[in-house]
This record gives sequence, C-alpha cells and structure tokens, in this order.
Amino acid sequence: MEITADEGRGISMDSVTTPAKRPPVALWVKALWYPVVALGIWGIYADFVPSDKLAFYSVRLTLLLSVVLTFWVWWAFISGRAKVKAGTPDVMKFLAMLMVPPMMWFLIWLALAQGLPALITRFTGSPYQEAARFEKQHQHDRYMCDYRLSSDFLFHAFPSFLCSNKEFVLAEPKDAVLNLKGYRNALGFDITDYQLFYPKVLRRIDPHYPPAAAAKGIEGFVEMAFDIDPNGVPVNIHIADAKPRGVFDGAAAEALKQWRYQPLSINGYHATLPAQHLKLRFRLKGQAHAHS
Repeated sequence: MEITADEGRGISMDSVTTPAKRPPVALWVKALWYPVVALGIWGIYADFVPSDKLAFYSVRLTLLLSVVLTFWVWWAFISGRAKVKAGTPDVMKFLAMLMVPPMMWFLIWLALAQGLPALITRFTGSPYQEAARFEKQHQHDRYMCDYRLSSDFLFHAFPSFLCSNKEFVLAEPKDAVLNLKGYRNALGFDITDYQLFYPKVLRRIDPHYPPAAAAKGIEGFVEMAFDIDPNGVPVNIHIADAKPRGVFDGAAAEALKQWRYQPLSINGYHATLPAQHLKLRFRLKGQAHAHS
C-alpha cells in the first residue's frame, strides 16, 4: 500500500492504492466445475453417439486436463489456498484428495465426449437417419432403465443402450432393427427418436387363387413369418397361421418368394432383416390383400 502526503495537510485517501485481491480457489473451482457438471449431466441424458475421432481424442484430452486440474487442486490443498472446514479429520482430507482424479476424469470426459458435442450437434447438425440392429434386454437397475435396447452401434455412447418400454422388450423376437433419427455432423450422431424399421416393398406379386377353393367358395388368410436376405429376397418362409389350414398355404408362399424388398443397410453394408410377418387374405371378390 502506498501513502503520500498532500502538501503537508495530511493524507490524501485518493492516493491510497490497494493491490488487487486474488479470487479464492473456491471461486475458480466453481466457475470451472459447474459448467462441466451441467454438460456431464446432459451427456448422460442425451442419446449421443460420438464419432470415432471424437471418441479417440476426447479420452486423451480428458486425461491431460484431469492431470493438470488434479495437481492444481492438490497444490491448493497443500499450500492452504483451498479453505477446508475447521475440524475436518486428516483422513477425510486424504480421501477427498484420492477421489478427485477419478471423479474429475469421468465428469470432464462426459462433458467433452458426450454433453458438449451433443449440444453442438443438436443445433448445427444435419437431419439424419440410419438403421441398426438392437438386442432387447431386461435387467433390474436402480439408477438406469430396466428395459433396454443394446447395440454395437452405441459402442462409443454412454450409456451404451436406449431405454424402451416393457411391452416392446418382452415381446418376440428378442432382437429388432430400428430406424434411428436425429442430427449428425463430424462430431457424431445425436439420436432424438427411433422406431421399428419397416422394409419398403419394391415388387409385389399377388397370389393365384386356388381353383378348388374358388369353386367351393372358400375364403381365408395365410400369415407367414420370414427373413429378408441382404439382397431383399424373402427367405426362411414358414406358415405362422392360416385359416383354413392347408388351402392357401402353397399359393401364399409361392407369391411371397417373388416379392422383393429394399435391402437393409447397416453401417454401409447390406444385412439380413429377421422376423418379418406378412398376412395375405384370400377373398373371392377381388385380389388377395397383404398386411405386413
């Protein structure tokens, strides 16, 4: 502090200068930590799939920042700049210092790899959709959802599953192909909605009405289960239900063999689409009607 005399008439308060007071360490910690925690929470809430590059570099950047900030916090504790509540046992101080690195790494990683890029992608990404195969899972979890859809497509995401409902997860079959919708850019894919993937029919062939059934005035239906191979061809066809049995089965199966679907594309590769269903109704007045 500098004090000067004002022409012998005393001390001039205007001439008193006080060195700038440094903000306490706690203020710096809060200023940095609150946004990180907020972005980390958003990273858990958002269904964001980081790109391979983001997943690679975010881990390394997180490690670097965590090391720097951990030593900074440790230095603040050791030097006494970080205020600790009076009477705190040394054991508690030691445990707090041990917990700093893993907690800091996890929250910073959530913010850098999930929360921040998810927000950026949501507002700057382009509308995008992609199909992926998911496995239905049911397990009791106190903190996450019990009914889940898991996939290799979500390998880099956290959590690496989508939450679903009880009816869908417990229903057959045990896997499903979903059409994922959202926004995408170089950072990754922010999933905002998903629904079952329904293949587009490229060629539809009506079945021949069996002459014997037509002569007797018999009507009915055939429900078939089948897979669609990578070329869009129905395979593994079998009769799931029919009324009456054995009357229209052959005609329905022969017609379905000639149908063609748009192939399922997953990660740029054509894949088999399992567990499809088709119901063909045979009516004398008009053509057979198909219901997927």
